Amino acid sequence: MVAVHEAPSFFDNEFFCYLLLQRIISDRPDTELELEIMKNSTSFKFQKHLASYDFIEKQKGFYSSYWDTGLYGNYFHVKPEKVLDVIKLSNEGYARN
Repeated sequence: MVAVHEAPSFFDNEFFCYLLLQRIISDRPDTELELEIMKNSTSFKFQKHLASYDFIEKQKGFYSSYWDTGLYGNYFHVKPEKVLDVIKLSNEGYARN
């Protein structure tokens, strides 16, 4: 499942803000080592929040900017019966920001 939102182009003043946002959201840890680093860090707050949802198997944040627009969002890997839960989670998260 992919949650996508319109984002700034690479000519927009907010371009670097979205690069920073992508770095903050990052990706869900894939290995035990990455998971251990995340657990013992004061950073990775978004990833720690996502870890509380056991139905999200993988998550990858992305930001692709183009000449006139951009795309920002997250890829989520979940079982088909949990897609609606991820849509709800994603909409709630973007509504807060």
